[in-house]
Amino acid sequence: MVYRGKPSKSCRNCRRRDIKCDRKLNGCSQCSRANISCPGYPNPSDLIICDETSSTIDKRRRAEISLISPHSFTDSIPARLLPSIEIHAKNLFISQYVADTDKANLFTYMRVFWPPGTVKFPLLSTVVKAVWLAFFSFSHQSSPGLHDARVNYGSALMLTTTAIQSPTEAKENSTLMSLLLLSVYERLVYWEGNIIPSNAHLRGALGLVLYRGGSQFSDPIRMNMLLGLCEFIILDCLAHETDIPQDLLILKSRVMDDADLSPKWRFLELLLEYAQLKEMQRYGVSPAMLISEAVRLMSKLEDISHVLPPFACRKDMRRLEAASITHPDHNTRRSWNNIRIIRVLLADIIREQCTKILGDLDITDPALINQQLQECICIIVSACSEICSSASGNGIIGTASQNVSSVQISTLFFHLYAAYTFAILPLELKQLLHQRLRDLSEGQFPGIQRLMNQLLRETSAYEKNFWKVWLRLGKENFSI
Repeated sequence: MVYRGKPSKSCRNCRRRDIKCDRKLNGCSQCSRANISCPGYPNPSDLIICDETSSTIDKRRRAEISLISPHSFTDSIPARLLPSIEIHAKNLFISQYVADTDKANLFTYMRVFWPPGTVKFPLLSTVVKAVWLAFFSFSHQSSPGLHDARVNYGSALMLTTTAIQSPTEAKENSTLMSLLLLSVYERLVYWEGNIIPSNAHLRGALGLVLYRGGSQFSDPIRMNMLLGLCEFIILDCLAHETDIPQDLLILKSRVMDDADLSPKWRFLELLLEYAQLKEMQRYGVSPAMLISEAVRLMSKLEDISHVLPPFACRKDMRRLEAASITHPDHNTRRSWNNIRIIRVLLADIIREQCTKILGDLDITDPALINQQLQECICIIVSACSEICSSASGNGIIGTASQNVSSVQISTLFFHLYAAYTFAILPLELKQLLHQRLRDLSEGQFPGIQRLMNQLLRETSAYEKNFWKVWLRLGKENFSI
């Protein structure tokens, strides 16, 4: 644009002759004396800016050409063209939790509900939005994302209250799914410090399941959600060191009576029995009874492990770091490591009780108890070594972020971390576990990497109960 100055009030003829115009109503006197027609006067409100003249355009183009260089272009994209935080969060969550075809994913069955389509009650869509914003905020340490997540969480709580008061909505699968997602929301949001999220949503979900009755056990989608709900509650009780709810035991008896015992349900039943064994230990049951129950569960665990695919093992007696275990896929590695974690925990209970018995003065057969103690120590060291070696197969260490998803890395980090918390391991194995934990934390989302580094600094806080770490970090099923 070109600025042409303040417009003249004279007629065009007077402006051209450069004389003063008297601007009479029917034509100026100057044009009348010159015997020419007066063209009229310009409107004072006419614009004083017009399009660039050809000379101005040429001058500008020459200036631009002189300034252009091969490196003057930028790859920056205008902010208004970038996807919003909500779109980023949605894509991240769906890629990690929904679209993944891995059977170990927490919410593979969520694909039945998503996209939500046309629904009259917006509870699930509101909850999902809150959760994916919370996951984005957790992963990228985004304050705007956390604010939006909390706004949607508030709306979801009001809708949840309405849903559970409605006899129709309370029986819908989407309502149970929403409560499971709300428990995941609290895992993601309340991860700072050593705060353990509340289990109120899980208790509400358990109440809804009992309210619906036995007809739900013929619904495969419902059964998958029941499996996830039972697992959530058991792990929550282990992290909080509380007793298993009586309602869960009632639900378990109903499910086991009506459902075919698949390996997943058999492993879940064993996990429940392990949680009950921890209750017995807290209540001061005799060491002999605890050892007997732990041995029974070890035998049961061995039977369950026979359904898993085999793995290839390469050992090096001279160099521990050179040993590796290669599994067919991530799901197989996750399943075997879950088996190893439970095996180590059961062996540790036996070890502790044997130590107590050896401290008694009236022990009858110290040699037998001492042999059992040494066998348990060997089981613990061997299983932790296998967990450590499982992280060296399939090119995991060193290229973790390239070959394996962030969700799978979090699971493997937990397995290594759980093994690392056992104080009786040889120093060389402890150092190797620590190094592989540090390697896995590299290249993760900023929030996840920060949490992993924090956990490595606070190992002593989780030596007695590493299930708290699973609540903060686990994003897959703890199953087989």
